[in-house]
Amino acid sequence: MALTETWLKSNECPDFITRDICPLGYAFVHIPRPNGTGGGISLLYRKDLKIQQVKTDTCNSFEFMELLFHSSSSVIRIVIVCRPPLSSKNGLTHAQFFDEFSYLLELLVSSSGKLLLATGDFNFHVNDRSNGPACQFLDLLNCFNLNTMNVNIPTHKSDNVLDLIITRLDETTTSNFSIDDPAISDHFAVHCNLAVSRPPNPKQVLKS
Repeated sequence: MALTETWLKSNECPDFITRDICPLGYAFVHIPRPNGTGGGISLLYRKDLKIQQVKTDTCNSFEFMELLFHSSSSVIRIVIVCRPPLSSKNGLTHAQFFDEFSYLLELLVSSSGKLLLATGDFNFHVNDRSNGPACQFLDLLNCFNLNTMNVNIPTHKSDNVLDLIITRLDETTTSNFSIDDPAISDHFAVHCNLAVSRPPNPKQVLKS
């Protein structure tokens, strides 16, 4: 489960995170927003899944985390992205985002493994074809042969599509997409199945 806007800071107690966020048998990987309030991205996953976090550089215009999911059938490169909205306080611009995100895509499309780009919020209304920056964003993804149509129904209470799951056009990494409103955020949860072999159930030896 990929999470964005966790609002967790780097000095949060690991015991607190484990106790209140992780069910038994799960692990939690988190990158906090480096400055300011809010932000933070994470992945919650079963411990018996082989997940490896990749060390990456940081970007100023968006937050992201890169991980490798190793299964017996394939390797999936999972990239979780969240782009904060533009404001006078953060001083971010569309041009800055497109420069940094283009560079990231150049690295990702040439990397090994299947690609799963999970975005908690790009803050582009990609359903609005009259929105210039949103159309520029979709054109950029198309230039890198990436599928932007995995999620095509509203993911936000404003009836806009803000949250995406992006894959390569020639890969069948994901299927069975659905949207659910957990009633804890103005964003909805985006669900999908991954085309990987299910890991064997962990074994436990109990002694009386």
